[in-house]
Amino acid sequence: MIGSPFRLDGKKILITGASSGIGRATAIECSKLGASLCITGRNENRLIETLGLLQKNGHHMITADLTIDDQIDQIVKLTEFLDGVVLCSGKGMMLPTRFITTDKLTDILETNFLYPVELLRRLLKKKKIKDNASIVAVSSMGGTHFYTIGNGGYGASKAALDSYMKFCARELAPKGIRVNTVLPAMIETPLIH
Repeated sequence: MIGSPFRLDGKKILITGASSGIGRATAIECSKLGASLCITGRNENRLIETLGLLQKNGHHMITADLTIDDQIDQIVKLTEFLDGVVLCSGKGMMLPTRFITTDKLTDILETNFLYPVELLRRLLKKKKIKDNASIVAVSSMGGTHFYTIGNGGYGASKAALDSYMKFCARELAPKGIRVNTVLPAMIETPLIH
């Protein structure tokens, strides 16, 4: 990939949810392309495994749960100035509408939408994201294109994330910061089990 326009040499990228699934795969690929990574996730042992799979040195990890306010602050504090952010933390929930309680809906909305957005807000407020950076949020086709029975809570959380990122894209465009969501369909990861 020498000379590829997709090289990330010299770029510093924060990836949340890097302890498994799409977050782990994203971290591995970004390291292959030359990026220096800060990876985060709740499970320290799996995060260490991810760190061991990355190419080159210069990567570091922060064990953190985005649903804990102080741990969001810790990520912001320990993060260098960033060329990229990948918001990939999340969880699934399959429940028919009649079984989705307020507590369960709040939990899925906080995990998949509110706390990733809050991390982004704090990174921007502390000016940790450079001009001309790139922000990518991992949403889901299940929030905007496929309406499967029992997937309403999960879909709503991902639709909210997708919508919010469109507003961020407009707001941050004058600084050259690109904001996008990727919407994978169902992928064989621990999340779907």
